[in-house]
Amino acid sequence: MIVISSPWMALLLALPCIYLYFSFKKGSRRTSAIKFPMLAAVKASANLETGRIFQGLSHVMRFVALCLIVLALMRFQSRTPLPASDAGSFNGSDIIVCLDTSPSMLALDFGRNDRLTVAKEVIAGFIKERKDDRIGLVVFSGACLTLCPLTVDHDALLRLTGDITHEITKSDGTAIGDAIAVSINRLKNSKAKSKVIILVTDGSNNMGHIDPNTAADMASELGIKIYSIGVGKGGRSVIPSKDMFGVTRYFAIEDSLDENSLTEIALKTGGEYQRARSADSLKSIFEKIDSLEKTEFKKKASFTYRELFGFFLIPALIILLIDIIFVNTAARRIP
Repeated sequence: MIVISSPWMALLLALPCIYLYFSFKKGSRRTSAIKFPMLAAVKASANLETGRIFQGLSHVMRFVALCLIVLALMRFQSRTPLPASDAGSFNGSDIIVCLDTSPSMLALDFGRNDRLTVAKEVIAGFIKERKDDRIGLVVFSGACLTLCPLTVDHDALLRLTGDITHEITKSDGTAIGDAIAVSINRLKNSKAKSKVIILVTDGSNNMGHIDPNTAADMASELGIKIYSIGVGKGGRSVIPSKDMFGVTRYFAIEDSLDENSLTEIALKTGGEYQRARSADSLKSIFEKIDSLEKTEFKKKASFTYRELFGFFLIPALIILLIDIIFVNTAARRIP
């Protein structure tokens, strides 16, 4: 499809017409500036009628070149719509995955991998399945960090998920209330019918400025559901740590998960709380969340454009070059 980017430039087409009109009008009234005593000699040296035809042809070439230049300024473009997969409407939800990265997430009670590694793998699988969703990622311990705002660029999101470490926020502790508030801030302007926070943690709120229940009330007011997930088998577990000599030592920790608070947070917003005691149970919880209500997003139709001014400008330059040669040879005037 051909479109014109600057149609108002068509007004300049009057200029070539004015040029052509005055060129022929002036030519019809032109008289010789030098009076020859022997007109026969002039006629013998040049055919005056042929000269006038050549001069008229030169004016026409300049007229055509000017018209082509104006058409180039109008910026004709070819417009091609993007494939259906890149434009149109799609179904999906707005989801923020809020992941605890505190040191306790390094506990080795999910087999050979620690809790954080297992959570990252399950979250990555969830992202791959939710192709039509906008998903964001918030990480937290004693401090919170928006690692990725809501996006449909899931490849970038997967890369960021894979790069998460327990040191990413450079703090200890667990600020669940602050993490929920940061997640809410990423969802508050969403127009999706289904707005969800998936909170994954293994601890209780012991840091931050916002109480988790207050944050849950905020989410409820904005129509945001919170699905809270507690990870860890429970009881005592161990955390590996290297000392100054590079030797790995193991430290025992007790389960600090506050299930009552996580349950209350979820119920206030119409969500659910579930305990993941293994990698398989964590995966099944995310599969359940995968059946969330969907909504329809509208995207503007997208097109690719290709400039066509070269199809007018290049012929115009060629015609002008020919005219320069022409007026100095065949159309050369004798005074």
